Amino acid sequence: MLNEKNLVTILFLVRLLSNSSINHQSLNKQIMRKLSLVFVAAMLLATGNILANDSVKDDPTKKLSTQIGELLGDNYETGDDVSLTAQVRFTLNNEGEIVVLSVDTENKRLESFVKGRLNYKKVSVQNASEGTMFTIPIRIAS
Repeated sequence: MLNEKNLVTILFLVRLLSNSSINHQSLNKQIMRKLSLVFVAAMLLATGNILANDSVKDDPTKKLSTQIGELLGDNYETGDDVSLTAQVRFTLNNEGEIVVLSVDTENKRLESFVKGRLNYKKVSVQNASEGTMFTIPIRIAS
């Protein structure tokens, strides 16, 4: 915000910018116009500083999704199915390992594949606390 020192500086700049040979009424209009421009510039700078702060926290689900994709790899044969889907619900233990709670799919082979590949595999996530449950969709295409 503007404190007394900044206000005095702005008024000094306005006085310097104004021309002393102009009559009093015209001088007041110019001062008001320039003062409003200074305030608009100050507001733009303040808004820019506020918007420059990174207030959005990283979503751990996105990072986990990427790491799970790497852990699953491309080694699953879908057989006759074109693509298979599953909803994997898991949590992280205190050592940063995935503990699979359930795999919601109709394909039992896919369920055992996902559990075997993910259960107790270590992942690195910064903003996730122990015991938080995550649900990530998985799609495997042939």
